[in-house]
Amino acid sequence: GGMPGAEHLRDSLPLIEILEKQKASKKLYGAICAAPAVVLASKDLIQGTATCYPSKAFRQTIASASDDAVVVSDNVITSQGPVR
Repeated sequence: GGMPGAEHLRDSLPLIEILEKQKASKKLYGAICAAPAVVLASKDLIQGTATCYPSKAFRQTIASASDDAVVVSDNVITSQGPVR
């Protein structure tokens, strides 16, 4: 999560290939903070409800955004940020 780290993750072809394999195999994968919106949503890797850092700009990228701190939707785990 975080910026500009999430943008770097989004642009990492090896990472996106791994995430796509995880999705296809129905194995767990996840992201926190900005990454659910910037990485997962932009690469069509969210298959239901998800959460992210509570920013309107990020939330708009997730079709079914939740205000929950952590969301588990099928094999995708997302969080607003690290637990304190």
